[in-house]
Amino acid sequence: MPSGLYPVSRTVEMVKTAEGVAGGGRREWFSLSGRAAVVIGGTSGLGRAIGLGLAEHGAEVVATGRSDEKVWETGRKIEEFSSRTIFQAVDVNRRESIDALRDAELAKFGRSDNLVNSAGDTNLNGVLRACQSFYPALKASGHGRIINGASLGSFLDGGYLASGVNS
Repeated sequence: MPSGLYPVSRTVEMVKTAEGVAGGGRREWFSLSGRAAVVIGGTSGLGRAIGLGLAEHGAEVVATGRSDEKVWETGRKIEEFSSRTIFQAVDVNRRESIDALRDAELAKFGRSDNLVNSAGDTNLNGVLRACQSFYPALKASGHGRIINGASLGSFLDGGYLASGVNS
């Protein structure tokens, strides 16, 4: 068997061991308590699922998008996990909108640990703006992470289109 792969019985044993780690089970083992995350495109689809999952595991999550209504709806769901959040829409096509979101996160949480770019209808420039804006705060956290999601829209027209062609 190749290195790093385990038979099913060993995998089950490892999961059972993980459930008992940290004196209380798997939830504590995967705890994100004390971490702050922004999920751009976090009000629908995969981005929403990621944001709610982060909140479920203890992160303070800002799930944002263009629609104020969806931001509030998703924010209320995040609060069900006893997670603090910020209700603020963002337009990734405007640098000042992204910077205002970053500043609001830092003012409320004092840190930025994770940035998830999951807006399905944006182009590469929006992702780059968000990464550039949040990078200093992510670096300052000592363990900042950026997760960029993409849609299959870049494969439309039968060819491989670069993200941001319409920018």
